[in-house]
Amino acid sequence: MNYYELTYLIPISLNEQEIEELSKKIEEFLQTEKIDKKEGILRKKLAYPISGESQAFLISIFFQSEPADILKLKKYLKEEGKILRHLIIKTKPQEEEREEEDPKKTPLFRPSQKPKVELSEIDKKIEEILED
Repeated sequence: MNYYELTYLIPISLNEQEIEELSKKIEEFLQTEKIDKKEGILRKKLAYPISGESQAFLISIFFQSEPADILKLKKYLKEEGKILRHLIIKTKPQEEEREEEDPKKTPLFRPSQKPKVELSEIDKKIEEILED
C-alpha cells in the first residue's frame, strides 16, 4: 500500500451543495477509511483560463491505495465532467513528514564559536603594537 496526494480543481461556478456532493463521490471512490487527511477548499486564481474558468476551487486529499487502483481513480476523474484538472502524486506517510534536516537547507560551513574578546584586551594589544 502506497501513500498518495490527490489535488484537483473544480469550477467556482458550482454551488456549495454541488461541491460537497462531488467531494463525497471522490471520497467514496477512495474508500473513506483509507483517507489520511483532507485539506480545506481553497479559492485560487488560475494563471490561465481552463475551460473558460479564470478561478477555481482547489482541494487536496492524502490517502493510501494500491498502485492498481490509481489507474481506476485517474479514469474516474477524467470521466467526471466537473473536475477541471487533477494531479495524483506519490508521497511519504504523514507521520514521516516532520521537520527532517534537509541537506539543501543546511549551511555549507558553520562559523566557529570563538570566545568573545573584551574591549580592554583589544586596547592593550593596540598599545603594544603602537609602542613598537
